[in-house]
Amino acid sequence: MKTMSAKAVMMSLFALAGASNMSNGSNESSSMLWNFSAAGNWSLLQTIDAHEGPVSDVAFTSADEFVSVADDDDGDLLLHSQNEFSGEYVVDQSLSDLHEGSTRVIAAGANFVATADDATIAISSEACSPCATLDVPAVVTMWWDESGYALMAFNESGAIAMMPSDPTSPSTYAVTIYMASPIPGTITGSAVRMGDDSITAVATETQLMVGDSILNTSCGLRSLSFSPEGDKLFGFCDDYVYYFEKGTDGEWAPDSGDASEQIAGVSATALSSKGSFMAIGTSSGQLMVSDLKNGGSQLILSSNGVTTLEFSMDEKTLVVGDDTGMVSVMVNPSHMPPTTTTTTTTTTT
Repeated sequence: MKTMSAKAVMMSLFALAGASNMSNGSNESSSMLWNFSAAGNWSLLQTIDAHEGPVSDVAFTSADEFVSVADDDDGDLLLHSQNEFSGEYVVDQSLSDLHEGSTRVIAAGANFVATADDATIAISSEACSPCATLDVPAVVTMWWDESGYALMAFNESGAIAMMPSDPTSPSTYAVTIYMASPIPGTITGSAVRMGDDSITAVATETQLMVGDSILNTSCGLRSLSFSPEGDKLFGFCDDYVYYFEKGTDGEWAPDSGDASEQIAGVSATALSSKGSFMAIGTSSGQLMVSDLKNGGSQLILSSNGVTTLEFSMDEKTLVVGDDTGMVSVMVNPSHMPPTTTTTTTTTTT
């Protein structure tokens, strides 16, 4: 995975940010909410006034559908589907009362969507919402295996596997395996690269374990992501984005080129599925999208703080959640958006 140098990233991010006169005002229109730098090809398709509280996670269920949840009392899961004629996204379905607390994590699979709050995991589908609720506290990350039936998760203390005793009956999901963390401390982040050469990364407040390698860290890494080749890993914590690489001897170490870069208030990161783009967002509303294949980066400024980022599987779309409940949809040149941008408001019951 090619990465820009820390110096180049910093110059792009903060030089352009310093030139901006945007205020932390209202989000009454798309033009007020976002301000794009001249350099770069990403553009705004639309903004959606989706949730009452900060958007805590988004996940694509297909190339033209994604789901979103928020850190609010509603616990609603919104399914956003793309209109084939206008290209814009509309809320196609709203699943309510999945959790008593604020929803924090989503995992979208081929058959089900899993959501987690501070105490439980809810598994839902078009046929039932929720189909099953499991007592699993403090989930950090979740994902479905390739079959779409086994749900895997890391919470703050270890790894959990969940399976249905009857695949035709989602109400039969139960915790089947629990494994304590292989390193001491509270888990802050994890990542899994599946396949023939699968590898797992687990981070705590003081350590990072990647495969058989254990590295000491100064803070608890979050939002860990592997490169498509599985030889690079990155995550963030305490105003820094950290990069790691796999050596020829199979051991993992800080990246020999740029081991870290300081980005004040970094709050979310995302790597696209083929490793073409990397996005970094901050709590003050800065969003930078870097082209890792061709070089260059684009700075995008917002009135609101970025809370979560997710690329679509085909790398054509980037969804941005913010701290006011807004969801913004960005597109790259390979996707032809409508000639106008809109802000839509969603009312859920």
